[in-house]
Amino acid sequence: GRSATVGTYSAIPQLHIPSRMILSIFRGRMMFLKNLFFLFLASAVMVFAGCGLEDTDETTSSAPPPPNYDTGFPNGIKTGTGQTFYLWIQVNAPAGTTWVNVNDPSSNIPQEFVQAMNTQAGYQEFVIGNGQTPNCDIYLNFTADENQEHGGINVVVDGVPSSIWWSHGTGTYNMVQWFYFTLPQTYVTLDKLVDDAGTQTATWLNNGWH
Repeated sequence: GRSATVGTYSAIPQLHIPSRMILSIFRGRMMFLKNLFFLFLASAVMVFAGCGLEDTDETTSSAPPPPNYDTGFPNGIKTGTGQTFYLWIQVNAPAGTTWVNVNDPSSNIPQEFVQAMNTQAGYQEFVIGNGQTPNCDIYLNFTADENQEHGGINVVVDGVPSSIWWSHGTGTYNMVQWFYFTLPQTYVTLDKLVDDAGTQTATWLNNGWH
């Protein structure tokens, strides 16, 4: 029978491709590679552009506020001159501290604190509630150094959410933290510390906090 090959002749038919067709195929492949290159270049530009935008956002955006920290009072509470703002005040100090005695019956820390607040306000704006529903809760957390020679304070002010405050909503609402601040343990007298703490609290309540 017939063999698959005879001499140098292949039984497989030889494919003859005209030179014009070869040139056309070559040009087609070159065009494909060229388009592929430009597609890759465009993708790379978009990736780098996206990275640049992301960096810009991170640079210009501000850090989020602390948890449970209400930033809805950029200009303060704005009670209006002549209006009374009722307070509930709690005084705390570490057990065993001798720098401040919060259990002393003669201690007038809340009254001195409110007096400093009203001095800053310029009129009798702040009053310790006596049966009235307080507008905010204030925690005066005193600290002292190891030698009980210097004291400081951490003041925490809680109130209703700003959305309720500005809409004059009524009802029972959970308090949120309006703001807090710390005065360092650099005070040698309690009166001066209480005065500075009351002044700063009133300043932030009337002028706003961030």
